[in-house]
Amino acid sequence: MFGLFGKKKKQVKTISRIGLTRQDGFLHLLKEISPAKKPIFVFYYFEESKDFLKGLLTTEYFSFKDTSSEPSQSDSDVYFINARTFNPLSFKFNNVKTVYCLDHYPLYSVFTNLASGLSQMESLPELIIYGGIDEPILNLFGGEKIGQLMKTLGIRDSEMVEHEIISTSIGNAQKKIEKKVLAESKANSAVEWFKLNYSN
Repeated sequence: MFGLFGKKKKQVKTISRIGLTRQDGFLHLLKEISPAKKPIFVFYYFEESKDFLKGLLTTEYFSFKDTSSEPSQSDSDVYFINARTFNPLSFKFNNVKTVYCLDHYPLYSVFTNLASGLSQMESLPELIIYGGIDEPILNLFGGEKIGQLMKTLGIRDSEMVEHEIISTSIGNAQKKIEKKVLAESKANSAVEWFKLNYSN
């Protein structure tokens, strides 16, 4: 009888932080990681997002590197990891409390694979995804209304919003998109991805 109640699978806590623009979101991420314990691990789906943050890191004198496995010793402040090719077996994240992601990938199954992979860690890091109201996925599914609400509430450019309603809205949008995309073409940016793969 007691065998029916298996141990509940651990799940990564995922938080979406949204600014009025993606640039605001990335600047806020930069501010957050500046005093944080190094190294910092940042996931990305699109090269354009990674390159944009690298440009910001350069102005703040951060060292950074692309990696496909957890470094044995830290020789950079920030490590970039491709979320699509992320192999949980190559990482432990034992002493890492938070990891970051730069994109809300348009396909729900691809996006949730990252959280599933992180759920295999011994000590689960929190996953924080940074974005902005001007992201294509939010533009298509009510981003303008959220942006107007943020401005009405007096949210400044330097401030971020995180709420379960926003995360749920993004998840619902990803599921709708996935139903329409039968064969996916790869892209370097979210804007290019929608041009190649999705039309209303």
